[in-house]
Amino acid sequence: MTTESCLRGSRRSDQTEPPARVSRVALVHGYLLRGTGSNIYVRNLAQALCGLGVDLVLFSQDRDPARLDFVSEVVEYTDGNPRVIHRQFTPYPGKCRAVRPDIGDTLPVYVRDRYPGFARVLEFPEMSGEELRTYIRGNVCALEREFSDDPPDVILSNHCIMQPAYVARARRGLGRHVALIHGS
Repeated sequence: MTTESCLRGSRRSDQTEPPARVSRVALVHGYLLRGTGSNIYVRNLAQALCGLGVDLVLFSQDRDPARLDFVSEVVEYTDGNPRVIHRQFTPYPGKCRAVRPDIGDTLPVYVRDRYPGFARVLEFPEMSGEELRTYIRGNVCALEREFSDDPPDVILSNHCIMQPAYVARARRGLGRHVALIHGS
């Protein structure tokens, strides 16, 4: 099945009309957009969606998403407030708004590695309750703000821990939510 056929949706035998085409997607990834594993998967998925003409809101902690040729706008959240820090032309029919939620200086991870731009990198079990609450609050705040004016048709969240949990808190019935369960 191709990405394009997935976006069109499946057709059940009791449907009289094909499902509406997905035009706006939120892709929630709490990490970088380079390196290995899920970072590369998310970057490639985002690029493919933009290539298909889908407008995308891409949530990540990447410190330099403007270097990606499919990213048209970069937004950083600080103290709950968004600030556009970069805009650029892209050759893609779909536009990508790369959003970095404010999660403080600690990046929670599944597997410890080097993450440029973070003072502290902790595996989830090492985090204090307050650190975990700060992480969840920062993500929920950015998601709620981004979804409030222009909700996505579909929200894709990654992994089975954290991203689907904070998406569920923020979405409140907006769009379909699909958790993409995969490893790092």
